[in-house]
Amino acid sequence: MNDAQDVRRLVGRANPVPAGTFAGAAQDPPAQAILRGILEQPLAGSAAHNRQQNGLWTRRRFVTASAGTAVALTGGVVAYRLLTPAPLATPPLLAYRLSGASMSVPSAEESLLALATLATEQADARPVADAAFSRITMNIWDLSVAAADGGTTSAVIPRVVRQWTPLAAGGEIRRMEFRGSPDLFERANEATAAAVSSAAAHADETFPAARRTVGPPPSELAAASSLEDLKERLLWGRTPQDASQTYRLLRNIRILHAYHVVQPSVASRLWRMLARQRDLLPAGELTDRAGRRGQAFAYDFDRSLPKRWILIVSSQDGRLLALEEVLTKEAGKLNIRPPAVIGYTLFLNQEWTAVSE
Repeated sequence: MNDAQDVRRLVGRANPVPAGTFAGAAQDPPAQAILRGILEQPLAGSAAHNRQQNGLWTRRRFVTASAGTAVALTGGVVAYRLLTPAPLATPPLLAYRLSGASMSVPSAEESLLALATLATEQADARPVADAAFSRITMNIWDLSVAAADGGTTSAVIPRVVRQWTPLAAGGEIRRMEFRGSPDLFERANEATAAAVSSAAAHADETFPAARRTVGPPPSELAAASSLEDLKERLLWGRTPQDASQTYRLLRNIRILHAYHVVQPSVASRLWRMLARQRDLLPAGELTDRAGRRGQAFAYDFDRSLPKRWILIVSSQDGRLLALEEVLTKEAGKLNIRPPAVIGYTLFLNQEWTAVSE
């Protein structure tokens, strides 16, 4: 398998545009006119200008670090012509331990049910009278790699993300991102360092609050008549139909917490529902990257690459703290030594606000 095939294999399933979205567009006159306009538009004068114009989507673009010899894709893991033997910089693994059948520890089912009970004991807050938005604050990191003739560069540069989702149907979501301080940095040369550093630049954008993006609101989940009904409501949208049920549930639980305030009563039902998923493994108690104690649960899967999701739920109040993504096996010519963290999301704060600022 060559380098380009490795790259396609790694990021193909992470494509944010579902297959078939633009089927037939090549024969559509308006689409052809748009394409002609794009091709006729001159390139902007600087990379900084491009980042400003494209906002959040900069993270999904290839960045040339050395003419004809380097590419980078942020918001995922991409490398081309990795030329140095040293493994790329990634955050340290959290101190979790998968529990085997021979270990006398609570099962995932027992632990999730205990967390569900803990969440039930927390009082549901009420939105303020003039509340119009759910405001979610997160700390997000995804591995970014740049490769050029001089070598490779990777960095651990987290992003602080604030996201406002309107409570009423319709409207627009506002998303702001702020670059954090690098925790780790492997520097190959000026060109690759600049390419990786651009991964966590400031962005401020708005986009429609479509249901296919944000999923069902917590009020709809709270109205479920049973745990099976709750599961069906949560398995919404364009989730990959060839993926396992647990994959789809965890993916949509992450999206739910990224856009909405999730009350303890809803969290309690989520954990009771997940307790029935037999492919979730207990990973013990740990401290997350924000210094909070939580119970960890692991789910292994293979979609483009063998990975593990680590779900972390607070041991104090039963709310979701974080979701981590770990590469568990070799990634072809991608110079990452498994097991390696390749992304994480920390859920830091959730509240209702009157305005999106």
